[in-house]
Amino acid sequence: MSAADQIAVSAISLVEIAYLEEKSRLPAGLLARVITSVATPNAVMTEVPVDVSVVKAMIRVPRDTIPDMPDRIIAATALHLGVPLISRDAKIPRVEHYDDLVIGPISKAGETSRFL
Repeated sequence: MSAADQIAVSAISLVEIAYLEEKSRLPAGLLARVITSVATPNAVMTEVPVDVSVVKAMIRVPRDTIPDMPDRIIAATALHLGVPLISRDAKIPRVEHYDDLVIGPISKAGETSRFL
């Protein structure tokens, strides 16, 4: 499977899933299913670590636009990889463009709302 056929999931997203599952804001067992999915060889989802490259990209994501650190890390991961960021998180701006980063939320139906 090529990288173009995969969905990149930041390691910080796994941490957030664990946290939200503990608070019963996500369904029980979701984290286990996501971990199993990223651990499966040739899986559609692949985990992207938070490393120095992501930290360098995070500096390019304006803190006044995306103030929450986990959200900035997720945006920086997309920026580092040069891929669109798709999120339902209302705290991430509806549509912004920073260099190669396109941020666009997904609708409740799971379709992208709009992209640049």
